[in-house]
Amino acid sequence: MHRKNIFVRFVATLARKFRVLQEVWILPWWGSGGLAAVPVWALDTLVLIVKLISTCSVAVTRIFVPVTMKSLHGETVLVTGAGHGIGRELAIQFAELGATVICWDINCRRNNAVVEEIRLKDGESYGYTIDVTARDQVAATAMRMRRQLSDVTMVVSNAGVLSCTPISHLKQDAVQKLIEVNLLAHFWVSIKP
Repeated sequence: MHRKNIFVRFVATLARKFRVLQEVWILPWWGSGGLAAVPVWALDTLVLIVKLISTCSVAVTRIFVPVTMKSLHGETVLVTGAGHGIGRELAIQFAELGATVICWDINCRRNNAVVEEIRLKDGESYGYTIDVTARDQVAATAMRMRRQLSDVTMVVSNAGVLSCTPISHLKQDAVQKLIEVNLLAHFWVSIKP
């Protein structure tokens, strides 16, 4: 009770001091014709021009002095959902940039096809058939990878399930699968065992 009164008194004191500061310093300057005499559209236009000039100057600078891209040689990249779609393309592009790619997918045939495609292009790739929704399986595979390979330096958590039906028509199993793959799997992949 006593602490609450001290806190309330402290806040009230700060509010009174701010009000005095506002009355003595801020309001006379603002109302005396300083910024109050300038139309708002003029201030908005000035801010817009300054932002445009700074953005254009940064863009022109980036043309003549490009940002150096990070080299992926020696990096180990884990891509979940690498069997098809965006995961497949990401795995192939990471391998082309010199990274060691570890492909995780639930579909063994597609996952092995991506691994073989990367190896045919002289890339280093390893494939694991895994269900990312099974927490124990993810932890066991991560431990096995850690023993066989180096530590993973990048994770692309790409595995996902898409349902094009309205949410009112989804069955309970489908909703549970959506949440397990699209939400919980990201946590299981990112947690170190």
